[in-house]
Amino acid sequence: MVSKAEAAIISTYPQEQNISQGENFTAEIRLDSEEEVINTIEAEIIYPKDILEVIDVSKGGSFLTLWVTDPVVKEKEGTIYFAGGIPNGSYVVNGKVLTITFHAKRTGTAEIAINKEKTGVYLNDGLGTKTNLNTITGKYKIEFPSPYTINLTSSTHPFEDTWYQTSTIIISWEERANAAYSYKLDNDSQIEPDDKTEAVVGEVTFENLKDGIYYFVIKEKLPDDDWGPITRRRFMIDQTPPQPLEYYITEDVISGKKALVFSARDLTSGIEQYQVQEGEKVYANSLSPFVLPDQSRKKVVIIRAIDKAGNVTEATIQPITSNSTSWSLIIILTVVIVVILVFLLSRFLNMQKGKNKGK
Repeated sequence: MVSKAEAAIISTYPQEQNISQGENFTAEIRLDSEEEVINTIEAEIIYPKDILEVIDVSKGGSFLTLWVTDPVVKEKEGTIYFAGGIPNGSYVVNGKVLTITFHAKRTGTAEIAINKEKTGVYLNDGLGTKTNLNTITGKYKIEFPSPYTINLTSSTHPFEDTWYQTSTIIISWEERANAAYSYKLDNDSQIEPDDKTEAVVGEVTFENLKDGIYYFVIKEKLPDDDWGPITRRRFMIDQTPPQPLEYYITEDVISGKKALVFSARDLTSGIEQYQVQEGEKVYANSLSPFVLPDQSRKKVVIIRAIDKAGNVTEATIQPITSNSTSWSLIIILTVVIVVILVFLLSRFLNMQKGKNKGK
């Protein structure tokens, strides 16, 4: 029997945040297994569909490595469902499950909660025992935009809900006369700038950044005035291709048909799509298992895993040599050998005849 103290915790992070209407923001679903070894989790996330709109659900950076059900967004119900696991199980401490990007449609208080009736965390005990569960809801206050919000633009990352490969971030804004600015860039979505004035204003560049999601925060101070409200913007970088593809061809999945089974994992932005190329024909947005159009396997097959930043990992499967071709080569070699043997035998017999005449 699992005790009350041994309860996994699924939470929404950050748990509280103020958002401006019209702004996009991210919320993470995180898990603490509370010193239990788990191997499977399924969950339904509930959000207020009248206040929030789901822009993207990313598996990038998740501790889950095997997805039984990819995240499914049901806009009419205002829910997101998923199921995934960790082969051989693991302890999990503040592990990221998903990153969800929302758009704040209107003002109000938006709660992002976990539906306990459709959520379960299962132990790696050989029985799949369902552990006790605690949930923590995230509460987001959507407010009217401040008229003093600083308009931030970026030539390197024009859209904050898009992944980019470049590791340099350039951020620009229109500075006001005699205004002072304080800003920071960090991976923590809750970071705030201090009260120290920065020397560089109007445009700032951050170089050689690692993969991940960054948050730039800035505030402005006019002469003889207090610091103004914080403006926040997100930047997403992924320079790393997906991990090597795992694949095989089988007839066990779809009876009587050769099918290509494949999968890959991307640790940062997540897989956007798979492509299968057979000969010159490219099949975009391919799903596994993929029934090979050329069942004779005479064409080269290329599998590509493409992440949300456009990084690509591919694997090539060479065609098989047909039996008819092999038999043709064997027949040709046999004929050549027979001709050579006949020629050598003919020469030997002629030499023997010449010797007999000489006697």
